[in-house]
Amino acid sequence: MTEHLRRIEVSGFAAYIADNEAVGIHRAGYNGVASLVPPTTGNNIFVPSYCGLNYECTWIEGLEQSEAEMFEPRRAPMSIIDADRTSVLLHQPPTAAKGIEAFITFRAEEPHYLHQHVRIVFHDRRTEGRRFTSLWASYMHAPPDRHVYMQRGGEGLSGWVGITKQRHRAPYYIVHDLPPRELSAQEHVELAADPPEPPRSESLGGPLDFYYGVYFDHALIMMFARSEGVGLAYSPNGGDELPPWNPAWDYVLAADKIVLGEPYEWDLCAAVKPFAGRLDVLEEAARYR
Repeated sequence: MTEHLRRIEVSGFAAYIADNEAVGIHRAGYNGVASLVPPTTGNNIFVPSYCGLNYECTWIEGLEQSEAEMFEPRRAPMSIIDADRTSVLLHQPPTAAKGIEAFITFRAEEPHYLHQHVRIVFHDRRTEGRRFTSLWASYMHAPPDRHVYMQRGGEGLSGWVGITKQRHRAPYYIVHDLPPRELSAQEHVELAADPPEPPRSESLGGPLDFYYGVYFDHALIMMFARSEGVGLAYSPNGGDELPPWNPAWDYVLAADKIVLGEPYEWDLCAAVKPFAGRLDVLEEAARYR
């Protein structure tokens, strides 16, 4: 194992955590979970040359920023400063353009949980009092179903929708309703390809508690300890549009009215397990929260 890549493991998966240096097939400019492999599949859930739960972009409201400065988390120096069998801590010192310091901890917990703790500290006086937004990208490795799924009202098996977009950076989501019964992983694929009702276009906003996607016979369930300041940022082909497409199942973490030197923290958890239905997803989210 190199200084830029560390392995953590539980019974449900093996994960390799990387800083933003190139290591083998892992490209420079991506950090986070370079590889996430459940033992029953042997396949990396994430695009092997990219990453999942990747600290990708930052915006400071009202501050003029170039595209390179927006993607500063990819380019600014980052290193692994602590690691053991089940956890890795990444550190990015205050960046040159916006003075944003980041501590990102990944921790594996039995049987199938990958926790991420994010701590951001601001050091540049130009950012004080402004709104901060960050994008965390997960480049999925060619799932048969590119949708993510969430519950929008309702209880149990009601109120669930599948979400995708027509293209990268399209302004509206394409939304279709799921029937109020359990679906297998394969039925997700079939329903996504041919929904019973015409999909509709919507602009999605508001807080986000959890969502899931189906990766062959596995679920990737993304759960957030608090929904305030958390949102969805999805692309159907963010990880490449050559067939089969590699979608980006991303999330946004945001904070209002930056105070210099004060840590802003978020906790989230990815559950990686054989797909067992939406009621199981609800149980996992309730257990986490």
